[in-house]
Amino acid sequence: MTDNRKVISRRPMTGIATLWPEFIELDPARPLSSLLAKNNGDKLFLCGSLDAMTREYMLEPLDNGWEIEGTFVFKHRTAIYYNRMPPTKRVTVKLTSHRESWFPGCEDAGVAFHAWTAFASEWPKDVPILSTPAATGKALLWENFPKGQSFPALPDDLARSIRAWSPQHRIQALQRYLVDLESEGIEPKDCIQYDGRWMYAAMCGLDRFPIGEPRHAEGFTPYVPGWYDVTIRIPETWAHVGLIPILEDTGTAGVRAWRYPSEPGRVFRAWVAEPELTLAIEGVKKFDLPAWEIMDFHDGYCFEKGRPLVNWAQTLIEMRHRMQEVVDSYGATPDTRTAYRFAAAAVRQILNHTIGAIHKNEYQRETFISDDNFRIWRRENPRLAQGEDVLRVEGGYMVPCFVADNSPLSIFMPHWSGTIYSLARARVAEWALLCDPSTLVKIHGDAIYSTIEQLELDKLGDQRDKEGDLRLGQPRRKS
Repeated sequence: MTDNRKVISRRPMTGIATLWPEFIELDPARPLSSLLAKNNGDKLFLCGSLDAMTREYMLEPLDNGWEIEGTFVFKHRTAIYYNRMPPTKRVTVKLTSHRESWFPGCEDAGVAFHAWTAFASEWPKDVPILSTPAATGKALLWENFPKGQSFPALPDDLARSIRAWSPQHRIQALQRYLVDLESEGIEPKDCIQYDGRWMYAAMCGLDRFPIGEPRHAEGFTPYVPGWYDVTIRIPETWAHVGLIPILEDTGTAGVRAWRYPSEPGRVFRAWVAEPELTLAIEGVKKFDLPAWEIMDFHDGYCFEKGRPLVNWAQTLIEMRHRMQEVVDSYGATPDTRTAYRFAAAAVRQILNHTIGAIHKNEYQRETFISDDNFRIWRRENPRLAQGEDVLRVEGGYMVPCFVADNSPLSIFMPHWSGTIYSLARARVAEWALLCDPSTLVKIHGDAIYSTIEQLELDKLGDQRDKEGDLRLGQPRRKS
């Protein structure tokens, strides 16, 4: 192992200024350059719809003495504007309602201001609030690592590999005739939906996380954290959903997607995270289902196990719970409930986006590819080329690119985030195994769609913790 890797341990966040943005209504008829000139601070959060904040609106300041500092990504509706004319001024602009921002769906500046006030009142005073939920969550994480423990980052090559073997959501249509085929993003019609209560928060507290130095595994042992290169055989009598994700060709040149084989007797090879491999080899027995078999063990990395994220996650869980109590309070005014509902959503954003940040350790930006080079870029980036982030411009295309996060706050631990993703997928697969497979329509992330009510899932959803609250990470029926 190399010695120049980052070591993660508790670190106080003193001396970093807390963000206090100005919230302004987004009016397309009011030039952005005028807002930048009148803004008193260095952070401007616009409140309006995604459609109203057009590319033309964001580029308008460039014709009025402003420059965009660094690289720009229109998709995120955020940019840093810099005016070189004295007095020089630098302003970061964000869209408050963006799905990756603080208050998704909040398009009213007054509501955003009150939500921010409610959020800030609950936030720990010794931890700064930064420009994004992910950055703020990483600051809180540095403060909340277990005392006296340190966690070495992975070697670069292993980190990249584990990230490549760790898909996030399981998205699988099981009965396509019930799924709206015009758009895979539309929910199946005439179905009952069960989804997990803040699934990632629940997974963060489990004693299943890989910590310490990776070591080559001699074989697979259930519940030992790691990633394992194995050849697996599905039982001949298997008649349920697949349990192990593998990358397979989609039929489009150069494009592969994650699939979940379920054909009886099929043999396939895959790199698999411990939670799902444990479910297939050991966990299915509690459902009176035949165990899957490891035909060959090729390679693997295993770790000691621990709970490095438990303090951090518990801080956010308790904070969101306090905010939700205000939302549910009979004594709160409608305006107060609305503000605290968005404040609680901000806490959820922090946890979920921080997990994404420690998985990627990079930022998406835009770059220009000329017409002459676009065909080569498209061939080398088939998945990106099929996305919505490719824009035709004069002389070529604006395409997505990624730059490394080298900031002092960066935490690149994809074996932690990959474990959360695998634990969540395994949990949802367990829910599916409780159901008659003929009634299952679709699995989408932490949601299951069914043609009937699932009594076993309803029982799980009614479980409560020692305080009497419904347990996180358990299914709830939504329709």
